[in-house]
Amino acid sequence: MPEEKMLIPKKQMAVAVLILVILIVISAYWVIESTKDSNGDFNGDKNGDGNGNIIPPDDRLPFIKITILEKTDCTECLPIDVLVDSIKENFDVNILEVKRVDSDSKEGQDLIKMHGIEKLPTLIINGEFKGTELEAQWPLIGEEKNGVLILTEVQPPYYSLTEERLVGGVTFLLIENSSCSDCVDLNFFSEVLENYGILIEEKIVLDYNSKEAEDFFYFYLIDRVPVLILIGDAEAYPLFSSDWTQWGGNVEDDGAFIYRDAVPYYDLLSEEVKGLVELTKLVDENCLDCVDISYLVEPLLQMGLVIVKEETFDISSEKGIELIEKYEIKKAPTIIVSKEAEEYLDFFVVWPEVGTQESDGVFIFRNLEIFDQNFTTLE
Repeated sequence: MPEEKMLIPKKQMAVAVLILVILIVISAYWVIESTKDSNGDFNGDKNGDGNGNIIPPDDRLPFIKITILEKTDCTECLPIDVLVDSIKENFDVNILEVKRVDSDSKEGQDLIKMHGIEKLPTLIINGEFKGTELEAQWPLIGEEKNGVLILTEVQPPYYSLTEERLVGGVTFLLIENSSCSDCVDLNFFSEVLENYGILIEEKIVLDYNSKEAEDFFYFYLIDRVPVLILIGDAEAYPLFSSDWTQWGGNVEDDGAFIYRDAVPYYDLLSEEVKGLVELTKLVDENCLDCVDISYLVEPLLQMGLVIVKEETFDISSEKGIELIEKYEIKKAPTIIVSKEAEEYLDFFVVWPEVGTQESDGVFIFRNLEIFDQNFTTLE
């Protein structure tokens, strides 16, 4: 997966971002205090619309009150106000008041102690939510406790009251060979993390021959660069954690997320660049209606193979005849891909469906029938 498009194809990226937005909108939720006045009634006319007009009890919307309990000085915490708007838009309730309470205030401390709150910011909802769709859907993101609805599934970054720290920040550490112009650049990963809502607190780039880099090589048994190491709370983002392993990333025992599968890469043991592919195209120039050779090449580019050399030979040429005899090629057009292609995991997995790998390591495309088009038989 040497390029961004190999890490997350455009369609998957769009779906991932859409799911992330939905999770954020469903996640940072609802803290409500009492809506009753000193007489035990709701503030205002409980049977009115606030303008002195009486609404029949069975027709009016249930009254609720929302309290946003937050740590005011946590500027990195995920904003929660948009979730209040989501409640207004998606549930048939009448919000009498939205109140903000700082967690360090006397009132905030009382709410934390009363409801056992562990994450900030959060929402507390009380009032006439019984029997509403709001109450029915609440278990997806919170719990009902002490007669109120409390958001418990707070999305990072958030402030943990139990750990007394911000949860959700990561250090973005990239180790690379700055002189390797052919190696893949993993800096694009920072944008990927931001699209998942991950807070990058610090970004560090080290050259592979630095003393600091060597320490990481020994500790994590790294034998190639570039390599990306995420240190911190990447595991706090469930969607990202799941996708990370699907991309080929590893999670170490100490919680660090490491991506080692970048191609092309610089091998620290052989001191060579690996993953630079050479491509040979074998065609029949006399077959004008044969399958287009580009149909065979385009999937290689889509899988991110970096092709540094490309040659084309006709089947009747001296070189063409030599290749046909050497690899017992029976059909044309075809492609011969150098051994370096095996560095690309996606290519190596799918190739057996369309071709073979020879004893010298090169790959030959043989299954032209999949295109349902004309080709030349060489037997």
